[in-house]
Amino acid sequence: MADETPDTREENGLSRGDLLAKAGAIGAGAIAAGSLAGGAAAASKASFATPKIRRGGRLVFGLESDPVAVAPYGMAPGAAHWGKEQTYDSLTEFDKGLNIKPALAQSWKVEKTGIVFNLRKGVKFHNGKELTADDVVYSVKMMQNPPPPGSAAVAANVPSTIIDAQAVSKYVVRLRLKAPDARILGFFAWQRYGPIVPAGLYDQINVSRNAIGTGPYRMVGFNPLDRVELVRNDNFWKPGQPYMDAITLKVLTDEQARVAALRAGAIDGATLSVDVARSLRGDSNLQVLSNLNAAFRELQMTLKPGRNEPWADKRVRLAVNFAINRQQIIQNVYSGEAAYTSYVPPGYGPWPLTEADLKR
Repeated sequence: MADETPDTREENGLSRGDLLAKAGAIGAGAIAAGSLAGGAAAASKASFATPKIRRGGRLVFGLESDPVAVAPYGMAPGAAHWGKEQTYDSLTEFDKGLNIKPALAQSWKVEKTGIVFNLRKGVKFHNGKELTADDVVYSVKMMQNPPPPGSAAVAANVPSTIIDAQAVSKYVVRLRLKAPDARILGFFAWQRYGPIVPAGLYDQINVSRNAIGTGPYRMVGFNPLDRVELVRNDNFWKPGQPYMDAITLKVLTDEQARVAALRAGAIDGATLSVDVARSLRGDSNLQVLSNLNAAFRELQMTLKPGRNEPWADKRVRLAVNFAINRQQIIQNVYSGEAAYTSYVPPGYGPWPLTEADLKR
């Protein structure tokens, strides 16, 4: 089964991904109590579709599992990523349509043996240090071979085509590749395995409990099994952002505890299972949000010599394909909160051919 998926990121919300929308991508559904700024009446669906910018306030969001550690590299996806993602940026990022756009790199040039990135000037890390090519060189080295608590198995998600990064000048860095690789820009935009950190970070702080990046929020507290505290980065490189003053990620591993906290107004949002989320649709003080995401479930058939019976017969593969009642699975397993898909999940826009490809 494939659970790995790049996160859709927004530019005008509390973060690069609306936490409420992300809840739908990680859990079966998400529930929002009140407005994003907190303290207001329950918001209507229309207001979530076309939100008005409200500055200030604190968002308290219920996490279904503990981040455990917030090290930038080699950590398994899930709660560890949630606990740190608002603190980091990478060279590129996704827009709402999952199109790749500049982030810490304001431009780049693809070469036969690599990619040359031109960094934004004046970007500051949370410790006040200015972003330079040396930081990218260090970050690439760390993501390829993450020190503890990072895992080499998780680091295997870093494209193996990356040789290293070399500083060309203070604000120009060359990423050397073994071969052309169309995944590279998307890999950095995903950010899950490739955030950019200040050079020497692992020698400066306990990366399991602290984070220093260039992201919209600074981590000011992490208490395992309890909460992650984030405050606005006043020196964020995107003018006027972020909009909220603070975010609290409250660890509530028990689902009913998250429901109780929502109803009591102790938290503003949380991830919930489909059945529990649906049971709350009638509560006028809560709003259930359900979103399609890029994760998918599939049946894989081994075609390895000596291990491919009975799948070697194409007729058998076709028979199994036609025998599976996908609609029944959607209704009975996912309570209707799923959709048919192929290898390209719904939500991705078209990927048009280039003029050169069309002429072939």
